[in-house]
Amino acid sequence: MNPIGPPTFAPGSLGALSDVSDDLKRFESIELVTELLRRYSGCGLEVTNPHVFGQLAHALVLRTDVHGNRFSRERLVNQCRTMRTLDFDPHRKTVVELGSGGLNPFARLMVFYLFGARQCIAVDLEGIRDFEGAAVAMWQTAQWILASPQSFSLPGWDRDRMRILADAEVADFERLRHGDLTAAFDVGFQFIRCNADFIPLHNCAVDLVISTSFLEHVPSANRTVEEIARITRGGGQGFHAIDGVDHRHYRGAAGMLDFLEIETDDALVFGCNRVRPLQFPEIFDAAGFDVLRIHELAPVDHTERPSTLASRFAGLDAKTLRFARAHLTLRRRNT
Repeated sequence: MNPIGPPTFAPGSLGALSDVSDDLKRFESIELVTELLRRYSGCGLEVTNPHVFGQLAHALVLRTDVHGNRFSRERLVNQCRTMRTLDFDPHRKTVVELGSGGLNPFARLMVFYLFGARQCIAVDLEGIRDFEGAAVAMWQTAQWILASPQSFSLPGWDRDRMRILADAEVADFERLRHGDLTAAFDVGFQFIRCNADFIPLHNCAVDLVISTSFLEHVPSANRTVEEIARITRGGGQGFHAIDGVDHRHYRGAAGMLDFLEIETDDALVFGCNRVRPLQFPEIFDAAGFDVLRIHELAPVDHTERPSTLASRFAGLDAKTLRFARAHLTLRRRNT
């Protein structure tokens, strides 16, 4: 089934482009997108049928709703689903996301905001790449959540659309739709560009700290976890998805754990600290967290593991080496 309509198109329409697609294959995607944006911007449109851009927009929304797209609904739904081990009421709370990225830094925090959070803080070493794009992405995220709150809510969040709108009435969604990111900053969103070892927040200022595919990239896992403990109040919670795979594996250049063979004192190897995901519970426990749940993921068959491990990994037990990913649900102990 063609997701954008019947297979018959008028000359010059989006469907008719299939006749010339072979001629376009030599161009990189970024080149094609840049040219399309150039044609659509400025004082006049350099296209015979400007509605083609509308067709293209709808087609791209359908075809790019995948987890790998940081702007997709599918990715956000999946991220919320993984966090359902949390027992956390966001009402009037402060939530921090570490490693939010600079492309779409507030998407997941928008979920917490619409369900009642008071302050939502994104932290990343990279700055916001596109303020206008980040604002529009927040507006789009809000539309998804308002259309289907149950797809994004965590256990105990039984809020309907009217209650969400009532709590979020101070947000100017129209300003976000037009690319004004200050509309988010006006209602409690904040972006902090910093190293996660030194986060400029007060002690015990945060109720929940979350991260996805972040902790494996910090030079000192112990130092970063200590900083997370410092800013988290007693009884506050944490959720961290950790990816301990050799990231070269994602482009087909290495096995899942090949980087464990490299003998080096470097803090990062191919961008990762190589701390095994199942070593993090002990690190969090030492910093003052109770580990409520460990979800072990991505088991690596022993035949796929490196036969010669670097000395720091040679003494690890088989289970610690077996799981390449893990999700941790935590609670800060009262001090």
